Amino acid sequence: TGAIGPFMQNARFGADLHNGGQQYMNGYIDEVRITRGVARYTAPFDPPGIFPDSGPSSNSGIDTQLSDVSLLLHMNANNGSTTFTDSGSQSFVITPNGNVQHSTNQIKFGLSSAYFDGAGSYLSVAESDKFDFGAGVSFTAEGFFNPENLSGSATLFSTRNQPINTLFEVIRMGSYLQLLVGNS
Repeated sequence: TGAIGPFMQNARFGADLHNGGQQYMNGYIDEVRITRGVARYTAPFDPPGIFPDSGPSSNSGIDTQLSDVSLLLHMNANNGSTTFTDSGSQSFVITPNGNVQHSTNQIKFGLSSAYFDGAGSYLSVAESDKFDFGAGVSFTAEGFFNPENLSGSATLFSTRNQPINTLFEVIRMGSYLQLLVGNS
């Protein structure tokens, strides 16, 4: 029991915080949306199409919870670009690390996806309580992930509060996803 968070440490996509980034992702990520304060799916569902930032979307309609979206990454840029834009309510600065870049090789939606080479590439987001999924806080974390291979393990999303070591992580273990939430 007790609260999970606050996660006042940088969040990372494609790398693990508590192992010093030792589980780097090799593959593609597209359309990431983290919504705090809303459980978007409470019954069986079909995955949505593109997550809209405002107004109508040909696949998803209007996002009536847009003000609750902490982070929204469409991953739409020209091939090779290293600029990543948050279209969510916080407009976080997204920092590319290593060789992470937009790629047109594998696209789920839009112009591109983010490509992680598995050798030290990741995206980081500055610390924020918007990633605090504490006791009683509903949230939804969603996105599309396409690994280059299924051997070993790789971190898709990670955040941790130091020195308390509370965490929220999504890790690919072979062909399975593992969700780690809580204290360790």
